[in-house]
Amino acid sequence: MAAHGESGVGTPEHLFDAAGYVGFISGAPQSWFDVTADGQRFLMLRPVEASSSTTPQLVLVQNWFEELTRLVPVK
Repeated sequence: MAAHGESGVGTPEHLFDAAGYVGFISGAPQSWFDVTADGQRFLMLRPVEASSSTTPQLVLVQNWFEELTRLVPVK
């Protein structure tokens, strides 16, 4: 932020190679990334190449903090 709450645009800076992080869903280009609310990190998805021997999987972990404290109790 600039002084007095004004916003501005700076000089673009190359941060990393993002090749492979933009894809097409239903024929429309989609961004496969987002920025965290605090602006400190990028969240990125990279498509996995399809193979006849593998099935895509999604692992959803619920209540992970409780599981962590169960497995690694605080002393």
